[in-house]
Amino acid sequence: MEVLMATFPYDPAYNPPAPTVKIEISTDLLKAIGVGDDARIGVTMVLDTGADTSLVPYYAVKLLEREISRLLPYDFRTVEGYDGERSQHKAYTLTVQSGIDGSDSGRDVVFLAIKGNEGVLGRDVLNEYSISLDGPKGRWGLFVDTPSTPPPDAMPDEGN
Repeated sequence: MEVLMATFPYDPAYNPPAPTVKIEISTDLLKAIGVGDDARIGVTMVLDTGADTSLVPYYAVKLLEREISRLLPYDFRTVEGYDGERSQHKAYTLTVQSGIDGSDSGRDVVFLAIKGNEGVLGRDVLNEYSISLDGPKGRWGLFVDTPSTPPPDAMPDEGN
């Protein structure tokens, strides 16, 4: 059974207002090479159920690189926009440290780097969650599964 865990207001800075969430991202590069801990940075993300993949602002990648004094590895991915136009973007594997549900998930996600001040959480991340977009009320909700107890008449009768 799903229950509503929390609701979040749409961000009125967008026209029309949009569902957003702030997450923390990091890289495990320093731990992997055994020279220290990695930095976390917060990034505002727009929830976009129409996007196949998630996008991170390029400035966030540069901040992480500055914090760890190293360049992050990347490869290139070709994507097709809603208008059918193809473009190449740098693709970085980053760790989502504080996810959409506020947990320290430590989940690796391949983000495409884009210009701008906010990122986009696409279906590659959103499909891990049960969310509800309520545009008329200007909010979005996060649902969680809870164990349900079967009704008493569904319990096995131990006396027979």
